Amino acid sequence: MFYKLLALALTIMISSVSHGSTLFDLADYGKAGPQKKVFYKSDAFKGVSLTFDKNEVLPEHKVPFDALLVCIKGEAQYFSGKKVIVMKEGSFHKIEKGALHKIIANKKSQFILIR
Repeated sequence: MFYKLLALALTIMISSVSHGSTLFDLADYGKAGPQKKVFYKSDAFKGVSLTFDKNEVLPEHKVPFDALLVCIKGEAQYFSGKKVIVMKEGSFHKIEKGALHKIIANKKSQFILIR
């Protein structure tokens, strides 16, 4: 059920991006540290673009919600506990509420976080 709701949220979010724009247009490379840009927000869902230059790190942190992390460009390592997942274009991972995690970009990368 969680993934069905998030798929619906992504569909709604993508349709709300300006006509002629793409999710790639949200990328913001070249600034210090990972960049984030909220591209959709409603009472039910929030969509955030996360952009990383090569070797940038999103430090270890927790989030107070379940979320879906989708890699739409590049490659990065997702760390949670003792688990390491290599995320490539098209891969996704459910982030559990309260899970301690971090991301290290192996390449210039872009993710969409849906919550």
